[in-house]
Amino acid sequence: CIEFDVEIKEESFSKVSYDQKFPKITLHDILCKSLENSHRLFLVKHENWWYEEEYRLIEEKGDMLYDIPGNITAIIFGVNTPIEYETLVRKVASGLKGVTFRKCYKGSNEFAVQILDL
Repeated sequence: CIEFDVEIKEESFSKVSYDQKFPKITLHDILCKSLENSHRLFLVKHENWWYEEEYRLIEEKGDMLYDIPGNITAIIFGVNTPIEYETLVRKVASGLKGVTFRKCYKGSNEFAVQILDL
C-alpha cells in the first residue's frame, strides 16, 4: 500500500464506501453498463476499515505509466509480503524524503491487523 499526501479533487478521486456486505454486481453490469458500475467493486471495503477515510484513483487504461498524484508519505507492506520484496522496495524508495516504512502484522488473539513502523 502506498500512502500519498495529496489534495483531493473530486473529479479525479473516488471516495471509498464502507459496508457490511460486498456489492452485488452482475456480468451484465460490467459488460453492458457504464464503467461506474464496475468501479463499485473497487470502491467498497468492509465497514471495519471506516477509519481510513480512503479515496482511490482509478485509471481507465492499464499497462501505462502515470504520474504519482502527490508526495509519497508511507509504504505499508502486507502481512505476507516476502522479505525480498520489502528489501527491493526499500532500496528503490531510499532516495525519497519523508517516506515512512510500515508493516502489517496479524493480531495474536483477534481478527485485527496492527500496522507498525519499521
